Parts: sequence; structure tokens; C-alpha cells
Amino acid sequence: MGASTALSMRTTLVADWLALLRVDPRLPREFTDEQWPANRSLDTYRRVHHTVVADSDAEFRALLAERPIPARAAGPHSAARRGRAAR
Repeated sequence: MGASTALSMRTTLVADWLALLRVDPRLPREFTDEQWPANRSLDTYRRVHHTVVADSDAEFRALLAERPIPARAAGPHSAARRGRAAR
């Protein structure tokens, strides 16, 4: 898998997984049969996540290196924050 697609794939995977968890009724195992997709879904999520995690981490670090986070600009409230922090 190319590193240029890993971050978007991981982001989509996690977003879809969270959406699935929101609608999953989380039935107890004693009320489900072998066809219930929960275990297969979890296995699939873990397998795909494992395949993209290293490349997506590398891609994210590369993005951060290209665009460093700027220092926080001093604004009208920054002096007030410093004054509270010193007390």
C-alpha cells in the first residue's frame, strides 16, 4: 500500500467504524447466532487498521514536517491568561 493513500484510508476506516458502533445494538452473544456480523466486523477492522497504521503514521508525520505548527500569536487576551497563570 502506498503511503500517499494510507492516511485517508485510515481516517475513513475509523470514521466508518465509529459510525457503525453508534448504530450497533450490542446484543449479548447468547442472543446472536453464527451469522451475526459483529465478530467478523471487528476482525476486519483490526486487520485493515493493522495494514495501514505504519504508512498512515509516516504520512501524518511527513505532513507535520511540511507544515510546522506556528507559535501562538499574542492576542488581546494573552496577557490576561499569563496573569492568571502566574497567580
